[in-house]
This record gives sequence, structure tokens and C-alpha cells, in this order.
Amino acid sequence: MKPLLPALLALTLLLMRAKAVDSVVVFNEINYHPAADETLQEWIELHNQMAIDIDLSAWHIEDGINFTFAEGTIIPGGGYLVIAINPAALQAATGLSNVLGPFTGSLANSGEKLQLRDRNDRLMDEMTYSDGGKWPLAADGSGATLAKRDPNSIGAAPENWTSSVVVGGTPAARNFPETSAIVRSLVSLGGTWRYESTGTNLGTAWKESAYNDTTWPGDNGATLISYWPFNGNATATRGTNGTFSGGVSTATDRNNSASSALSFNGSTGFVNVAGGGGLNAVASGTISLWAKWNASIQDADCCGSYGAVLARQSNGIFSNNVLALSTNNPATATLIWRQNSAGPPLINGTTLVGTAWKHIALTFSPTGTTLYLNGVAQGTATGTALNDAVGIPLTIGAWSGDGAGFMNGTLDDVAIWDQPLTTGQISQLAASTKTPLDFLGAQNAVYFSGNGMMAGKDPEDVPRAYYGRTHRVVL
Repeated sequence: MKPLLPALLALTLLLMRAKAVDSVVVFNEINYHPAADETLQEWIELHNQMAIDIDLSAWHIEDGINFTFAEGTIIPGGGYLVIAINPAALQAATGLSNVLGPFTGSLANSGEKLQLRDRNDRLMDEMTYSDGGKWPLAADGSGATLAKRDPNSIGAAPENWTSSVVVGGTPAARNFPETSAIVRSLVSLGGTWRYESTGTNLGTAWKESAYNDTTWPGDNGATLISYWPFNGNATATRGTNGTFSGGVSTATDRNNSASSALSFNGSTGFVNVAGGGGLNAVASGTISLWAKWNASIQDADCCGSYGAVLARQSNGIFSNNVLALSTNNPATATLIWRQNSAGPPLINGTTLVGTAWKHIALTFSPTGTTLYLNGVAQGTATGTALNDAVGIPLTIGAWSGDGAGFMNGTLDDVAIWDQPLTTGQISQLAASTKTPLDFLGAQNAVYFSGNGMMAGKDPEDVPRAYYGRTHRVVL
């Protein structure tokens, strides 16, 4: 009896191979849940994977629906054949001339098993689609069809199927163009995703990689690492808590909320933040704060500026991130920024500061530094990275390392990010339509998932209609 086992194994392998070789006509596209008129628009498409014509005489589709091919039915080599529940209706809607049918029964919206058998009842292809699990959801009533990604792949695996990109599908034609994909990166993989939702016709220029989309709204590309709301204290919502030094007291903020900002007396007061407050040894970042200088004369520092709101200094070694006024009178002063030197400012502002509340922001990176007042750029220059000296604190409200430059005024909402915010984000902070907590963490370039939503995004946060620039595959 022992010789029988090898013979059975050989027969089994032969039968399996025979099935694989004979399965040359396959299910390729299914319109199982049309957006309307299901009794008129349901159809199934077959594809001949061979280069030669195949005779389908007496072949039949069964299980979900039933249809038997008439004698003499031919599917061309590499071609397609459509079987519809109502051939006349499909021909009228699409202009096709060779639609078979009608089939009996109907395609279930929730899922269906379909089998294709030859005239000898041999199983030629089989699939069981669904409106859930790994099967694409867009084919279930949106107007898209269930379409095989590659006509030469097997039909049983849901990962081989997707939804059509054309409403109504592509009956009697290839589902997707047969060309090599050319990948064009419109934005870098770690770049900020932007959108334009005004409804204005942008033409075609926005699709090109050279298009300037910096004025478009977009998700945040930076992480908030330090934030002091100054709600009557120096407690940090993000980062290291500060401590009061000298004449610091609570004050009314720009929204007239009592005890929601901090007042500095102009001679001894500042907030001290150990470790540099997120500005130690960094090459890129953003600083944002609200400031209101009083009309009285501002305290002078060592180096020709006055009433500093931010500074970090190690005497005789470095002076970093000094943000102050150009004169002792706010009414005639502009902003100045010293990034990594006690010498001449890196940037001198152009707009008079005055004594009203002002939003001040500073973005810096190896490619450049920009100073903003109320959302308007005051100047741009290129500076160097900030020094690495973790023992040197950040001081808010004075240039205390020099023992001078005390601010006489009020500060609120001091925030620091690890990367530059965009011009649009700075404008939103200046207009008070956003707060630092709206830009908590980086949300980089995204992709569009099969259901038409942006992956990883809350649907309520996504505009209803927009142009989106992301990594694009051009077929």
C-alpha cells in the first residue's frame, strides 16, 4: 500500500495546478451598491487574463446571482465582459454596446459570494465581497464600484480590491491606467500639510511643486515645549515652572481679565526659569508673547537697549535671545532682537511699539530669523544657534544676567516651540483666533485614505471642500 501515498500526493498537486492554470477568466469589477436605481444599475465585469480569446459557452455565475452564458459567447484576449441586471439601462447610461444579461437575483449590499464555473461545473474563480472588514467602504453606495487594483491578481483577497476613482466605475475597460507611477513630492514627508478652502478656482498651478502655498492655512509643524499663561503665577502649562524674583505682581490681561497676567516694576522684577526654558542649545524655534510697556521710562541695559522682555546671559561668555526696545520711551521705540550676541541687534524693528498691548513673535532656524509685531514681519536675518549652557536660566521681564534692562509693564502668554511656526500661525496668534495650546504638537504631511477622509484627522476638523497639497502619485 505504501506506493499509493506518493501517487495521491502527485494527483493532488496536479489537480491544484490544473485549477490554477484554468482560472484565466476572473471577476474584475462589481457595482453591487449603486448610488441610485439599484434594480437598473447593478453589474459584474469579468476579465480575460490570457492573451487569447476564451469561449465562455455554457459557463455560469452562481450563488449571489445567477447567469448562464449563451453558446458562442467569447471574451477577447486581455478583454472585458459586462453582465448587468438590466443591460438596456446600463447601455443607455454608458454608451456600451456589448452588455450581457439580465442576471437573476441581485447583489447584496452587505456582501455576497460569487462563483464562476465552466460548462463542466469546474470552479474558475470565486470571491466573497463585504461592506466591512478589509473591503473598501466607498464601494457601498457612494457611486464608486468595487474595483480590482490589478486585473491579473486573485479575487478572493480583499487587499487586491479598492474603490473606483470614477463614479459609476469603468465597465468594459481597465480599472486603472497601466503606466508606471511617477512620484512627485509636493511637500516633504515631514512638512506641514496645508489646504485652501475658500472656493476660489485656483486653476492648475497649485498642483506644481514650485507653487507657493505658505499663505494657505495648515496644520502645525512644531511642538509646544514651554508655555507660561501667567494667570497670576509663573506655573508652566508646558515645560518648567518659573519663579518670581523682585517686583512681580498680578495684573489684568489684554482681555480685561483680572489676575490673568504679570506686572513687572521696571527695577527688580522678573521671572526666572531654570534650564533655559526650552531655549538651551537650540537652532530652531518660535517665541510668542503678549507685552504692554508702560509710558514711564524703561530701564537701560548694558548695550543700548531698554525694558527687555526676554534674555539669557552668561557674563563674559554669551548673550542669547535678548528681546527689548530700541529706546527708553515705548512711544518712540521699535523692537530689537539679539540672537547670540551682546553687540548690535540682529534685527531692528520698523514699527513703533507704543504702550498698548502688542503681540510679539520670533521664529528662527539655520535658514533665517524673522521678528513679528502684531503679526507683521519687522525684519529678517540669519543668526546662529543658541548656546549650550543648561545652568543658565531664562529670564522673562529683564536682561537680568546683565543686572539691568528691567521691563516696566505687563506680560502674558509666553510660549516657546521647537520649530518655526508659519506666517499664518503667527497671524492667528496675533489676532487671538488661536492660542499656543492650539499648536501643541507637530501634524505633518498626511495622505487621503480610501474613504475620502484624511488619515489621522478628526472629521469635524476637516474642511468640507478643499484643495490639499500632499505627496502625489501621478499616473
